[in-house]
Amino acid sequence: MGNEAGDLDSLTSAIAWAFYLAHENMDDTSLKGKKGKGKKGKHHNPKERPVVPLLQTEEDAIDLRPENKLALREYGNMRRGHADILTIDELPLPPSEISPYLDGIYLVDHNRLRSDWGEAGAKKVKGVLDHHNDLELYPDAKPRVIEPAGSCASLVAHEILQLWDKDKEDQVYNEQECVDKTALKQKQHPTDIPTELADLLLAVIALDTDDFHRGTGRDLYASKAIWRWSSFCGSNDDRDTVMDRNDDRDTVMDRLDKELGTAKKDLRHLNVRDLLRRDWKGDIIPAPNASAPALHLGIASIPVSMRNQIARVGNHTPAAWFEAEKAWTKEIYADVSLALTSYREGGIGDELIPSDSDGDNDDDDDDDDDSKKGAKHREIALVVQDGRRLTRPMANSLFEAIKSEIEAAPELNVTTWTGGDLGGERRMIWDQWFTKASRKVVRPIVERAVEGWYGQPVYRQLLGEA
Repeated sequence: MGNEAGDLDSLTSAIAWAFYLAHENMDDTSLKGKKGKGKKGKHHNPKERPVVPLLQTEEDAIDLRPENKLALREYGNMRRGHADILTIDELPLPPSEISPYLDGIYLVDHNRLRSDWGEAGAKKVKGVLDHHNDLELYPDAKPRVIEPAGSCASLVAHEILQLWDKDKEDQVYNEQECVDKTALKQKQHPTDIPTELADLLLAVIALDTDDFHRGTGRDLYASKAIWRWSSFCGSNDDRDTVMDRNDDRDTVMDRLDKELGTAKKDLRHLNVRDLLRRDWKGDIIPAPNASAPALHLGIASIPVSMRNQIARVGNHTPAAWFEAEKAWTKEIYADVSLALTSYREGGIGDELIPSDSDGDNDDDDDDDDDSKKGAKHREIALVVQDGRRLTRPMANSLFEAIKSEIEAAPELNVTTWTGGDLGGERRMIWDQWFTKASRKVVRPIVERAVEGWYGQPVYRQLLGEA
């Protein structure tokens, strides 16, 4: 199960790990002969219950990320309409109702299960593979691998191929013959990676590391290990791609990064609702006591400036943007919503050169130094709605608490945005001058404000209960 942002890393990691779990007790005749037959896998016995990769995003939101559409079609060889992928809206029951029937849940690309899976779901977490900050949950999970990497898919590859202690052993990666793709169709070993999956893994590693300009050694070694199973290694007559089959690994990874990066930046066709949905992370905060309300808090990361977004709505005013935002949050019953923009001058967030953008996928610390790009900019939009779970006085006081916390945060360094009348109460936009602070920095600040408003450390309590 990947996170709810629906990015290519979550998607690919979920597919790869589920595929491995579904095959890990396969007879290893090539290594063990008949002794390996029927042996239960280390993590899961697929004969007990099937394994399914679940995307915690709606089916129609997958293609809001153009890089997803391109990668799944060109490299994953997926059927049109995402018929090969299970999404959250296709479950027969809500998460909290279906979780008691599950044998287990494995988390990839996040390390805390959303609250809508309920207590039963939290008890079913069997394993975690993630590259975000460790929230120290699920201490008995196996595997439990939470460490920095450019791509979670790199950690998944390490676990599948058991590379953890081999990153310095060049013989594991170099000068290995390409796998016979015809023989690969007759899968003989659980660590045999299908060609399409190997291609997807290489694609997401190239994209998330910006062709290894970001990330860690885990990413580089994972790509080296996966290479021999990919269609880029040797010839593949089954299908054609834009790559030359004689290209070396470095050339292919560079081309994958450029191709997917270009697709990722082309968001000109998306309206405000789609931009909000494209990279939204939200959850319900249960009421800490009988006198306090529960809250649905969510944060969208959008690589498009407020000015450019406003140009995409009705009468091109900030008030019209907030009405579009209100319509979206009403659909999902959100009480507190933030939109974090990240763009470069002259990029997609600046209508001068819409084909040259620099997006923020929440995991991008913006540590690249590209002098050819314009200056980096960030903005924060905040809305607190009443009438859902909050009374008007509650909404007013919560808005002021979050507003004060954001304005006082030195790690953000915000000033009031001056782009026009916002057209309503409990609405705010700031320019954020410390441009390295992405959602992973903003969210703890907002959570701190919510805890102050509640008068108790609700997030620490939730983490302790999970």
